[in-house]
Amino acid sequence: MPKRHKTWQPPGLQPRHNRRRQARPNANARGYGRQWRNAARRYLAAHPLCVQCEEAGHTVAAELVDHILPAASHPKLFWDAENWQGLCRDCHAVKTGKGQ
Repeated sequence: MPKRHKTWQPPGLQPRHNRRRQARPNANARGYGRQWRNAARRYLAAHPLCVQCEEAGHTVAAELVDHILPAASHPKLFWDAENWQGLCRDCHAVKTGKGQ
């Protein structure tokens, strides 16, 4: 079986998957520690349905608390519950660009 040739990369450049992993701090460092998990749990208890599914006429349980305006670009709104919404995993993945 023929050998696959390595793809050329400039010297010193790390593979793409390693660069992505290093560029983003972990969840705790981004503010999603115990305090956030407790606040999110309380929020979901008070708002149990996915907002986007509900607007579409479906009844789906919310699993995640999403920042309406992204927390990375609006850090002052991180703890503002007016900037939160409950979403199911599918709706959250579509909104953040990580889904389907």
